[in-house]
Amino acid sequence: MAIRCRCSLPSDLLNFTDTWQNQSAAHSALVDLYIPVNADGKMDKCHIYTASQTADSNRTKVKCDGWVYDTSVRESTIVTKVICQALAPLFVPM
Repeated sequence: MAIRCRCSLPSDLLNFTDTWQNQSAAHSALVDLYIPVNADGKMDKCHIYTASQTADSNRTKVKCDGWVYDTSVRESTIVTKVICQALAPLFVPM
């Protein structure tokens, strides 16, 4: 089973409480604003849009330094964190 993860949102937006699971309409809007979507329709696992830009501007991607994990099937462990972080460079979109 694949480990589902994405870049975490900037900590100042949610007071360090970002999760994979949708928390609210506001949380979903922030994910849509900050997390790039690849050509296959899946969330980019290695990049996040910079904080100072809006959806209507020419946004810049930067590498992320933190991830959130889907814990609906199993809890996040150090193994899932290491695997997601190690594999993230392999998911660079073309």
